[in-house]
This record gives sequence, C-alpha cells and structure tokens, in this order.
Amino acid sequence: MVQRSSTSVFLHGFMHMLTYPNGIVAVDMDGKTWKTIPIPSGDDSGCIHQSQGLLYLLDTDSEDAFKLSIWILEDYDSHKWTLKHTVCTAKLFRKKNLWFDHHYKVITVHPECNLIFFVFGWDNTLMAYEMDRKEVRVIHKT
Repeated sequence: MVQRSSTSVFLHGFMHMLTYPNGIVAVDMDGKTWKTIPIPSGDDSGCIHQSQGLLYLLDTDSEDAFKLSIWILEDYDSHKWTLKHTVCTAKLFRKKNLWFDHHYKVITVHPECNLIFFVFGWDNTLMAYEMDRKEVRVIHKT
C-alpha cells in the first residue's frame, strides 16, 4: 500500500513511492515496468528523497527509535543499500526522545550536497542538518 503522506521521487526514469510492507515501488512513466525495492528497515515510518543522483531513505534506526538513519541505494540491480549517516535526536534538537514524523518531519534532502531540511516543534521551525560537518542550524523560526 502506498502511504498517502509519503513523498515520491522521480529518478532514473522511474517514479518511486514508499509502500508498506513491501518497501519501495518504482514504475516507469508508461506504467509498463514495475520494480519492488526492499528497504533495509521494516519500520512503517520513513521517507524517500533523491540527492546527487541517488535514492535516499530516511528512517528511524532499527536499534534506536530516537536516532535518524540515512540510507542510500547504491545499486538498483542488487538492491544494495548503504548506511550513509546516523544522528540522534538529542544532537538535532538538544532534546531526547523525539519521534520521527511526530515531533519532527524531514522536508527534503538538498539535491547536490549532504544537507537535510526538516521542521520541528509546534511552531514548525525550519532547520537544516549538514551531515559532513554534523552541524544543525535554524533557518526560520516563527
């Protein structure tokens, strides 16, 4: 089942949609070729984005629900995912025990660099996390 709130990604001639429990379904624009790509975690939360020509999966860590895991699909044929980065919510927000898609929501991943944008809190503060520098910054707070 395709998640209503899930993002979709157009990449390599296919529209990718996150489904549960199957993983990611990719369909060409003619609707003739369908692929199912298993995801590395079986969690029912998460989102997909694309950056730097790769498909990204952002999800809670399978060992720690308060840690965000960032996966990249390295190889479409073998369905090889690589864990690119993890970060604890305590690092992102200076608060512990925050739930993905409840207390904060990933908006997008920058298409050309390792930068994640998300909103946080009741006032929907727009923030960015730079994976390479492991730095968080507030972009806009109402």
